[in-house]
Amino acid sequence: MVEVLGKIILKKQLAGEWKGLKIHDDLDACTPSQFSNDTMVFGEASIEEAKCIIRMLDTYLECSSQVMNKEKSQLFFFNPSKQNQLRIAKLMGIKITKLPMKYLGIKIDKGRRQTNIWKDVNIACEAKSASWKNQWLSQAGKITMVQSVLSAISIYNMSCFRMPSSIRRNLDSLLRKFIWEGAKDVKRIPLISWDTMCLEKEEGGARLRKMDLQNMALGAKLTWKMYREPRKLWFKIFKKKSIITDHLSWHIGNEQSAKFWHDSWEGQPALSDLILDKAWIQSVEEQIGSFVSDYFDCNPSNGVTCCWK
Repeated sequence: MVEVLGKIILKKQLAGEWKGLKIHDDLDACTPSQFSNDTMVFGEASIEEAKCIIRMLDTYLECSSQVMNKEKSQLFFFNPSKQNQLRIAKLMGIKITKLPMKYLGIKIDKGRRQTNIWKDVNIACEAKSASWKNQWLSQAGKITMVQSVLSAISIYNMSCFRMPSSIRRNLDSLLRKFIWEGAKDVKRIPLISWDTMCLEKEEGGARLRKMDLQNMALGAKLTWKMYREPRKLWFKIFKKKSIITDHLSWHIGNEQSAKFWHDSWEGQPALSDLILDKAWIQSVEEQIGSFVSDYFDCNPSNGVTCCWK
């Protein structure tokens, strides 16, 4: 039913009654999004916009025969005055909620306070390890516990956020102590280094996972998904903010996708970042072209890996 609400909002937008929330000047206003059983509507923090949202929701609820539970609904504001927030909340009859908050099991916060997001993961790992700490598990049992339970607690967060180095060191230390310490908190010196424990069994390890490498792999998977869905709004937002593109480099295949001057390719920085005369780059692009394939032939018949055209 969120498609119906989207059409109602689009109609209001075309009529100039609804401004919505624009993340970037080159992007369209955010449309309503639905996750699980929740619907998120974005708008400008003004009385006029709040009245427009109320009218849209009333129309939608009347058409769908649904009822909005205002007790479970929440308002989030970013940067408007306190007085304006209270006026809008009173008009809509919905309580104001502030960040941080938990949504779908993930703590959401604003700014760069990454450590706050991981506190719950750290507490959960400590509680889970403490509940098994005094049990007489064998060495193999402890390793299995780490592989199947303790390491899995942080996977959900790692698939969404970058793990701070302080949290990673703390979790690695927690897992290492769990494996080597005996019953009743008997402390023992680790006989094998953690790097060796993370190797494959054929190489003498226990096939445990390093948190930093796992976090990197899950982040790469998310980035790949973004590039597979280029029309999604969330990808466009990240791309405009250069959160993704600043950390990617093209591997040249058919040379028809990577831009010669403005993209990083084969692990090298973009040429446009090294040349100050941007007008000269523009003139060359107008004469020759923009893509690597306009300058290089990476499949020449003479057997050379790559050569100038």
